[in-house]
Amino acid sequence: MDAVVDVGVLHGTFELIDSFPDVHHFLFEPVAECADVISQAYSKLDYTLVPKAVGSGDGVASMRILGEPGSLNSSAHIKVVGENGSERSVEVISLDSCLDQFGPVENCLLKIDTDGSEIGVLKGSNIFLSKCSSVIVEATKDNILEVMSFMSDQEFQIFDIVEPCYFDDALWQVDLIFIRKDLYDGKFGTILGNDFDSSKYQIFT
Repeated sequence: MDAVVDVGVLHGTFELIDSFPDVHHFLFEPVAECADVISQAYSKLDYTLVPKAVGSGDGVASMRILGEPGSLNSSAHIKVVGENGSERSVEVISLDSCLDQFGPVENCLLKIDTDGSEIGVLKGSNIFLSKCSSVIVEATKDNILEVMSFMSDQEFQIFDIVEPCYFDDALWQVDLIFIRKDLYDGKFGTILGNDFDSSKYQIFT
């Protein structure tokens, strides 16, 4: 793993901090109030904080925050921004426009958690995705099929579906983990064909 690129870091993605402490973390978080919390969370890591939002292209967007940044548990609580209900303009960039900043990386882990705008981030990452070996995307019931279709078109294979969240006894959101298809095919087997190994087959209920 060359680097971690974390889009929508809020106040820290601790699973990635713990799993990849020895690589550079590129963190994208447009909420300025989160900067101090982020600096504490990543104090022992090599990281770059980019105080911008990420989308399909470069420009400006409005954003509003619900609640205090340090008290939020996930970026799903971020709605948009400003004091007393006013809006705040934030700069938006695409990951493809950041390629020079990332340097000579060819084996990145990309994580996207942007409260519903994940497809926009992916559409602005067509070139950058070729430098990713794995991608983690938070997806809701409204965009999960679009995310999976987009990633399939980009030659990524679904590897796992984790952290399912339910609301009113119905699925609301999950984290989708993708692996670049050539890497997946070289590592993992299939239940098709004559070499099926029943000891590897698991059912979860």
